[in-house]
Amino acid sequence: MAYTDQEIQELIKQDKNKGAAALLETYTGLLWSVCARRLQNPEDIRECVNDAFSEFCLHADRYDEAKSSLRNYLCLIADRKALNRYRDNCRRERAESAASGEQAWKEDGQEAFGGPGDGEYTREELEAAIEALDPVDSQIIRMKYYQGLSYQEIAEKLALNYETVKKRGQRSLKKLWKILVIGLIMLLLAACAVIVSRYFQFAEGVGFSWSEENPIYRMTEVSDPCWADGFTFSVDNVAYRDGHMYFSIDYKPDKEPENEEERTRQNAVYQAYINALEVKDLPLELCETKHNYENMQLIKTWQPEEELPESFTIEIELAAVERYSDDTFTYSTWEGEEEVMHTKPLNLQGPNPKFTVTLSRVSVQEDISAVGAFHPFGDTGFVVCPGIRNEEETKFSLYLLNEGLDAGKYGLSPYLVDRGDRKMVTLTGADGTVWEANWIDCGFWGLDEVVLTFPPLEPGEYTMTIPYLRMESSQISGGAYIPLPKEKGGTVACDETLLFPDGSGYHLTGVHMEYYETGDEIVYEDGEDWVVNYALEPTFVYELMLEPISAGNLLFQDSYIDSRYFYGNQPREEAGASFELDQETWLELYRDGNWIEGGSAHMGGAGVFLILRQPEEADGAPDWVEVRLKDPWYNYNQNFQVKVIIE
Repeated sequence: MAYTDQEIQELIKQDKNKGAAALLETYTGLLWSVCARRLQNPEDIRECVNDAFSEFCLHADRYDEAKSSLRNYLCLIADRKALNRYRDNCRRERAESAASGEQAWKEDGQEAFGGPGDGEYTREELEAAIEALDPVDSQIIRMKYYQGLSYQEIAEKLALNYETVKKRGQRSLKKLWKILVIGLIMLLLAACAVIVSRYFQFAEGVGFSWSEENPIYRMTEVSDPCWADGFTFSVDNVAYRDGHMYFSIDYKPDKEPENEEERTRQNAVYQAYINALEVKDLPLELCETKHNYENMQLIKTWQPEEELPESFTIEIELAAVERYSDDTFTYSTWEGEEEVMHTKPLNLQGPNPKFTVTLSRVSVQEDISAVGAFHPFGDTGFVVCPGIRNEEETKFSLYLLNEGLDAGKYGLSPYLVDRGDRKMVTLTGADGTVWEANWIDCGFWGLDEVVLTFPPLEPGEYTMTIPYLRMESSQISGGAYIPLPKEKGGTVACDETLLFPDGSGYHLTGVHMEYYETGDEIVYEDGEDWVVNYALEPTFVYELMLEPISAGNLLFQDSYIDSRYFYGNQPREEAGASFELDQETWLELYRDGNWIEGGSAHMGGAGVFLILRQPEEADGAPDWVEVRLKDPWYNYNQNFQVKVIIE
């Protein structure tokens, strides 16, 4: 979760361990980027980030919020640490070993336990280390860092010489460092490293792979564009990952269509060529297609029989002439008030566009900050790839590191923020100018990537503000049987809870029913709008009255809903009992033959409307409905501010 600066300071005063954890969760990404401006070696950056956190925690009383924000204060500490390390590296051929713990100790002991690798430790562990010191040294340390006394004040209280107290204090700090560094103070550094630095492969548009057994291959070479039937086709991108080949093909017409006939034929032509994509000698099966303006994306399955080499070449052909030249296309015209349909031959002439593409294995990396601006949240984080600028727009790509959230259970939604309350992602320049994202969409094939598009901006550093993340999930809830009202306008109260595995979902409090004869208006609220439909046949409309249940920072918004209706006695399960639907249960219920699939469902206002056309063989309204939820949407309730670079 996110913490305010005030909450962090209070936690540090109450419990240094919890305070350090909150500080780490909120500011790791920021301090990493600050140190990375001066340093290249991830180990150096990691140590400086750790030192900055340690210095602040041990001397939190020195921070004055009236003079500086906590964010700026931490950045100053981190930048100073990085500058010192940079100068130290310049003086020495190799960086001094972090385990020595002897570098950069200040004369007045300001860095207390602030050697390389300082971090989280328990009060019991620190107390044990202090008790291991000479009794006088132990007393000096407690008075200096627990009571906040100066060496002069300690000298007066202990009736000792000032210089003696100062030297013993400095020597005690070094002893403490040697005691604690072997596995205690390094814990904070290790926690930082868990998410910031780890083995991975990354390809833009495809995302991350965390397994050596699932390499990513990306396009490194491609042949020239090809022309066919009024279009220029080119290969925008090809990738291989997890048993799937991903193709992105651009198409550009020679001219804009002048009428509906030309427009419809153009649409049929480019789809015929793209859907005819074949790869020589590879048995591919189409899974999914997606087209957007002048681009078509296809996903095809492929399981290589042997381990792939570092690079391999494929031959792509858009073989539409052989497969679709005899097809037809249909368009309509209006003759008076009558719509007339026309069908004409597609008549493809070719030639079939052909391309040669080389794919190479993506190299292994360890430092996520090398990919883009990293920002942690919860048990995971996301990365913003550097902005790419051209004359028309500036683009950023966001990737969720969805390992910390139940191994990929969640993903970023292309609707990155909920537009219902008009909150949008913005960029703020150094002069305070703010630009709103003018387009938010999923990237190549919708895999792990969300693309933010801004107006063309000048190179430089900007602050990206994201009000909260919009997230999707593929979970399925348990089910429940709900008794239904039998009379028009009737309401039945209920007390049922439908929960997803993460603990979010809906609490059902009641069901209201309306009945419509053929031709009646069906009016319902859909968000902020009212929708009017007409009943094509006798129809039951059930409104489920729901209360959303959230799970921590995952604020539950809505989900899809499955429904089935039952006539007669209560279903096999007891009325209202929650249950999981596995494949066997579905088959048993199907064989019973006494249920009817739900017609449709939509969200509206504070509830969900289930629409059921009255079955011909049924007499009156059904007695029960079985419901379950699937594919929920959430808002991760945290405001994010990320420093990004436009090149």
